[in-house]
Formats: sequence, C-alpha cells, structure tokens
Amino acid sequence: VSDVLYPPIEMSTHPNPQKLSFVTIVGRIAHEKRYLFALAAFKKVRKKNVQFNIVGEVFSDRYYSKLVNEQKRLGLSETLVFHRKLSKAKLDELIFASKVIVSCQVDPESFNLTIIEGMAGGAIPVVPHGPGGAWDEILDHGAYGFGYKNEDDCAKSIDHVLNLSDEEFYSFSKKVQIRATFFNQINFKKRLES
Repeated sequence: VSDVLYPPIEMSTHPNPQKLSFVTIVGRIAHEKRYLFALAAFKKVRKKNVQFNIVGEVFSDRYYSKLVNEQKRLGLSETLVFHRKLSKAKLDELIFASKVIVSCQVDPESFNLTIIEGMAGGAIPVVPHGPGGAWDEILDHGAYGFGYKNEDDCAKSIDHVLNLSDEEFYSFSKKVQIRATFFNQINFKKRLES
C-alpha cells in the first residue's frame, strides 16, 4: 500500500495571532467556488459583529456583479468585504486575524491548499462533507475542523467556532496548526525520501 504524497505548502507562521471574529474564504472569484452558497450561509450565522471576507482575483466580472447584488439583497453590505487583490503580507495578516477559514467548493478540487494555509495561521476550517476533498484528506473526517452538508450546517459550524471560549478556541487552533505542519515542505521531503 502506498501513501498519497501531497504537494508541499509554503506556510507563513505567526507567533501569537490575535484572533478576531473574522470568517474568511480565499480563492479566485469564480462560479465553481460557490460564493453564492457562502453568502446564503453567512446570512444565517447568528453571531453578531462578525466580518466575513472573500479574498481572490475576479475571474468573471459577471459573477462578481452577481455576488455584489446578492450581498446587497441579503443585507450583508456592512459585514462582508471583498478583497479583490491582496499582497501576500496582507493576506497573511487577514488569515492570522481570522478565527474561521471556509471552503464551499465541492467539485472538482479535492486538495484545498488555502484551507491548509488558513490552518497554519490558526484559523479553524469549515468545509463541505464528502468523499475525498478537504474533509477526508485534510480534516481527517472532523478531527481538525468542521464539516457541513448545506447552508444551515455551514452557518451552525461557523457559529460553533465563533462561540468557543477563548481557551477552547486557542486549544483547537493549536491542534489545527500542528495538523497543517503535516503538509509543510520539511515533512514533504521526509515522506519523499522514505
């Protein structure tokens, strides 16, 4: 039996991240990333004073316009920020500040690099349940984050993370950061040589 050799991730680390009630998604702004789903889930999050962030380059102006219209229709204009272009340093700052990193894509992406980068920054992942993908490959069926099947589940998982006590959050965040190191360049090299 052979092991899957995942690509190495170059990770930024931060010694003591000060976490805010930020929920962040990172990835190109395109239909397959399912950001309309994300907006609907964000609307159902009960926790107040949350900032939702979608970070990525616009691949479709038409889709981006649709998202902005939906943002307004759902009343998310005050709580959802689109970051269309961020430097690596600014992206790292945002991830270090985020409590939650979310993925909404279910197909065709099975290995989600941005989820691992978020985990390395101490953000707790919320991803779709399903065979293959981040739920199986990265979160080990929920050992290192939370999954969902629909908008309601996604919102509940986000709320769960945001409502953890500081002690519970930072304990789980540390566990998630340790898991992310499994995918770093040092461990990749060790697995490659073994």
